[in-house]
Amino acid sequence: QRDRKALAYSAVGLLLALGASALLKPPQVPFFSYGWAGRFGDEAFARRIAAEVTRAGDQDVVFRREGVEGDVCLTSRDLGGVVERALVNNGKLEGGDSEPFALLAFLPFFTHELEGPVHNALNIGLGSGHTLKMLASLPIDSIVSVELSDGILEANRRHLNPELFDTPRIRHVWADGRNHLLVDRERYDV
Repeated sequence: QRDRKALAYSAVGLLLALGASALLKPPQVPFFSYGWAGRFGDEAFARRIAAEVTRAGDQDVVFRREGVEGDVCLTSRDLGGVVERALVNNGKLEGGDSEPFALLAFLPFFTHELEGPVHNALNIGLGSGHTLKMLASLPIDSIVSVELSDGILEANRRHLNPELFDTPRIRHVWADGRNHLLVDRERYDV
C-alpha cells in the first residue's frame, strides 16, 4: 500500500514536472540556437534582433564568430552618411556608446580618487568596448579586461577598438570574470 502511494505521488510529480518544463521551454528564435535572448528583453525584442541580423545580409556582416561561449555578430549599415554598427552577443544587443557606459568607468574612478590615486582597475565584460575605452582615458597605471567570449574579443580587436589591444597598460584576459576573481591574487582599486 505504501509503495503504491509513493509510486502514485512520484508519477504525479513527474507529470507536473514535464508539464512545467513544456511551459518553461525557451522560445524558438531564428538565428539563435539558444533562444534565451529574452533574458535581456522580451521575446519580441529577441525576434527583432534576429530579424535585423538576418536581414542585414552577408554584405553588411562585418564579423561573425560562433563558439562555445556563444554567437557574436557585428553588422554595419550606411544610413545616408551615418554608419550604424550593431554588435549582437547571444541575442543581446551590446549597446555601448551612451553615457551610462561611461559612468561605469567614471563613477568608481572618481569615488576611489577621494581616498587616493587609482593605480589599477578591473573591467569585467568587454562588450562593445566603450567602458574600457573610458577607463583607458583616465590616469590609471594598469587595467585588466576580462571577457568570456572569444568572439567579443576578436570583434573588438579587429573592428571596434583595435587601439585597446595596442595599449601596453591594458591586459586582456580570455576567461570568466567570476573565475578570474577567484584565482587572481591581485587587488584592484577600481
